Amino acid sequence: MGRQHLPNEGNYRSKRIFLCRDYLLKRVVLCSGPWAVNSGAGKPAKAIQRCLRGSADGAIGPMTLKAFADHNPEEIIKYVNDVRQKYYESLSTFDAFGRGWSARN
Repeated sequence: MGRQHLPNEGNYRSKRIFLCRDYLLKRVVLCSGPWAVNSGAGKPAKAIQRCLRGSADGAIGPMTLKAFADHNPEEIIKYVNDVRQKYYESLSTFDAFGRGWSARN
């Protein structure tokens, strides 16, 4: 998108901020995606919500997205990875599969 499509500098600046926030949100989603595939979407969603200190209902909605805007995505990613690792270690099959799970965490 070129600048000619944006009517003024203020709009351009807010558009960049939105795109940056969108990119950071995608990074958080990508870090939690494999866990969602393997264990259901609720576990990573609740981990993200607990990190954001919100109600952990397992549904990422407007309140979670609003809270996300006020947090550092790197901290969220680290928190989700730590919670996922602890979850993996709690499973009875960790001795057999844990090395591979941990390598991808």
